Amino acid sequence: CSSLDVLARVADEDGIAVISEGEDGDLLWAARRDDVLRHLLGARPDQLLNRIPGMSVACEKLQTHAALSSGCPLPFWPMTWAYIGVKVDQLCARIFSELPSGARVIVKPSRTSKGVGIVIACSKDELRRALLGIPQCLRQAAGGEQDLLRITDDAIIQQYIDPPFLLGGLKFDFRLYVFICPADEQSQSLDEFGPAFLCREGLARFCTKPYPQTSDCRAGWETAHLTNTSVSKTSATFERATCLDDGSSGSKRKVSSVLECLEKSGSLDVSKFWGSIEALVSTVLRRISAAVYEAAVAKDTYETPPVPNICGQRCVQVAPERFGQAFNLLGFDVILDTRGEPFLLEVNAAPSLAIDDVVPMEGLSGGACSQRHKGRPRWAVSHGGSDWGQRCRCQDMCSRHTHELSPIDVEIKSEVVRGAMRILQARARGDRPARWPDG
Repeated sequence: CSSLDVLARVADEDGIAVISEGEDGDLLWAARRDDVLRHLLGARPDQLLNRIPGMSVACEKLQTHAALSSGCPLPFWPMTWAYIGVKVDQLCARIFSELPSGARVIVKPSRTSKGVGIVIACSKDELRRALLGIPQCLRQAAGGEQDLLRITDDAIIQQYIDPPFLLGGLKFDFRLYVFICPADEQSQSLDEFGPAFLCREGLARFCTKPYPQTSDCRAGWETAHLTNTSVSKTSATFERATCLDDGSSGSKRKVSSVLECLEKSGSLDVSKFWGSIEALVSTVLRRISAAVYEAAVAKDTYETPPVPNICGQRCVQVAPERFGQAFNLLGFDVILDTRGEPFLLEVNAAPSLAIDDVVPMEGLSGGACSQRHKGRPRWAVSHGGSDWGQRCRCQDMCSRHTHELSPIDVEIKSEVVRGAMRILQARARGDRPARWPDG
């Protein structure tokens, strides 16, 4: 899995041994769902796990909405409605009767990622077509049998943040990282998480086409409205970063550099921004923690879709014992409105840690390929994949392409992973939680 490349690089640089096969070691890091469940069942009591049981389910869009709607309304959560495949006409009519005049909505299937199935609707008729088309859209995007088994009608409909804050005429959002440590016995008894830490660096993701000054939802909406890297990376106008500290150019930029640009222009108070983000993160974690503990002891969590040789009932029995061993890196996707106020888009239970750019090979002759990367090979090589700079035909891009190291992803995600490892090391030494970020 490409997310393991950054883990291997950090381990090399920090003198941490990586065991590729077997389940020995102090920490078990899984990237695929079958490995997550296998580690859940097979871990020793003294081993740490990189996924908190139930977190993936609680971070599904519909479940996140249910948790965030369980108390008083939250200023950072847009107007949101749940769709579970029933009474579509009544729902569409109600939504547009409750929205301000001229407002748009964005439809997000509950169990998808990478922008799959997302549609913007400007009227109740467009919304109805979008909701009824979800199953077909997901079937077309399915990568295999496991994806097909997860197809549902479930979705959330949110008021679209329109217009958003723009930089250079482009829409952008922030992928911010939050690290949750294993919970102690007291926290577990209260269905709470262990200590959580917000990284003050992240990935600013930009659309590749200017934000349209029209309400027409069909006007190149994907590359002008969706900031997902999985969408933008295949665009002909995707711009690879050339200067890591330049907050004014590149389809992927450092959050710190973008914030510096905004503060210099007088558009944003950075200290106020981080204060708002800290309040947002702490509120979200309080709201979703009960849902995580509940999902951890639900058999459906482990059997939808089923994994060969994994017993769901056994997972249910073991899961409560793992909260004291399990940590989780979360990805918070946040967007700014025109006033600079942050809104939460979603929470990712397994944010991408990939450190590559997918580069099309158009114009390269025959077997030509890049020779720039002479260091550690891609993790995919050990599983029959291509190395850095070699021709590849994986599903990341339909045409011939190569995978090139992305310096900005390397810098940001190495910092995130290294910070997480040092927190765990400080915790293991018995340091006070307030000193864990110091390593």
